[in-house]
Amino acid sequence: MARQVLYGLLVNYTKNLGDDIQSLAAAQLLPRIDFLIDRDNPRLPLSIQRELKLLAWSKALMNPGYSEGFGIVATETLTTGTSITTYNLPPVNEIIRNHVHGSLIEKDDVAQLARGIMDFNITIYDERVLRSKAKRYDLRKTVEGFHIIYKNLKVRPNC
Repeated sequence: MARQVLYGLLVNYTKNLGDDIQSLAAAQLLPRIDFLIDRDNPRLPLSIQRELKLLAWSKALMNPGYSEGFGIVATETLTTGTSITTYNLPPVNEIIRNHVHGSLIEKDDVAQLARGIMDFNITIYDERVLRSKAKRYDLRKTVEGFHIIYKNLKVRPNC
């Protein structure tokens, strides 16, 4: 069953005027916004379950202006089989491969943002590829990996 084309916009207050302008530009360039995830606005509370359900219904998520230490938004989005358009910055560009998992755009490049939005409608991403990439970041695998590392450190002499 083909996905309904929903346009989602995720914004976070970053205290960076360029990010806020980029988010406003995305809102203006999208043909419509079917849902908004604003994690910093208490007037628009969404549970993580609701966010994931919206992502799962979507064809793509636009995520301008958000920097984070791990890339949780990218992995959440991939887990639902949804592509993402976001900044070409670490750590997200270590998770997202351009034109495979979505689009990476240069920060503060509104023209590239517009192309990324147009890409929503012309590119079909393979949901299996998106989900398999997200599996690399599964919490159980991460915990098991840390357990092995700690176990090896514990048995080494002189540690």
